[in-house]
Amino acid sequence: MADLANGQFEIDGVLFGGVWDNIKIREVTFPEADWSVQDSDNQFRPGTFMGQDLLRPGEFIFSLVTDGYTMDEAKDAADRLAAVWQKGGERKPGQLSVLRYRYGNRTRVVYGRGRQFIHQFDKWSLSGASPITASFKMVTPFYFDDTERYVDVGYTPPVTGGLVAPLVAPLTAAGTGASGVGGFISNVGGTAPTPVVIELHGPTRYATVSGDGWRVEYDQPIAHDQVVTIDCRFGYALAYDNFGRICNGNLSWKTNLLSARMTPGTETITYRGYDLTGTSRARVRWRGAYHTY
Repeated sequence: MADLANGQFEIDGVLFGGVWDNIKIREVTFPEADWSVQDSDNQFRPGTFMGQDLLRPGEFIFSLVTDGYTMDEAKDAADRLAAVWQKGGERKPGQLSVLRYRYGNRTRVVYGRGRQFIHQFDKWSLSGASPITASFKMVTPFYFDDTERYVDVGYTPPVTGGLVAPLVAPLTAAGTGASGVGGFISNVGGTAPTPVVIELHGPTRYATVSGDGWRVEYDQPIAHDQVVTIDCRFGYALAYDNFGRICNGNLSWKTNLLSARMTPGTETITYRGYDLTGTSRARVRWRGAYHTY
C-alpha cells in the first residue's frame, strides 16, 4: 500500500487525486448513510411506534478529470482507473474493493464496489483534460483505520485432578479440558463498534473466541497445519481455511456474526478449545471503526 498524500485516493492499488497523479479530483461527495426504519403512526393516539432501525451504507460520488496533454493520454488514464473500478464486468459474491484516502493526518479505509463510471467528452478532452463521473458503493456504513491491529491469545490447559500436599514450586498445569487465557486490549480505537477477523490456529477442537458480549464458536477439529479464518466484518458468514475451503457450515448456531464487534475502549478476548498439545492459539484482527469520514 502506498503512503497517501493529503487529498489522495487509492482503489485496489491504483492512485488518483494526488499532485502527480494523471487523474485529478474536482469534487467528492461523501456518502450519506440512511436508516431503514420500522416507524408506524399510532392510529388511535398522538405519536409514532418505533421498531428496529438499521443504518444503511451510502455511496461516494466522484467528479474527476484526466490530467494529460493529449486525448490518448486521457483515454489511457481513464482506462487504468476503469479497469479496477469495473473489474472486467464481473464480480463474484463477496468480492469487494478497498478504497483508501487521506484527509489531513488521517488515512481511512472503506470496503465496497465501484459502480457508475462514465468517461465523458467535452471541448477540453482533446487537450488531455477529460471529465469522469464515478461512484463507489460502501458495503458497510462505517469507515476504518488504515492500520490493522491484532492480538494473539494462546492456550492454557486447566489444572486437573486437584492438588496434593506438599506443593513444590514451580507448579505446572496439565490437562485436556477446555480452557483459555485472555488477551486484554487497552484501547480498541475508533468511535463505532468494530468488527473483527478471527484466525484459529490448530490443533484444537470446539474452538471458541469471545469478547465483551459476543462469542464465535467453531464446532469441527482444526489440524496442526490448518488455520481457519472467520471474517465478521460485513455481517454474513465467511469462514475459510488456509487450503481455500469454505467452512461456513462448521460455525456453531450460537455464533452471531453481527454481534462480533468490539466497543471503543477496553476489551478482553478469551480463547477456549480442546488441545492436547497446548500450542493452539487465536489471533483477533481489527481496524478501528468510525461513523464519519
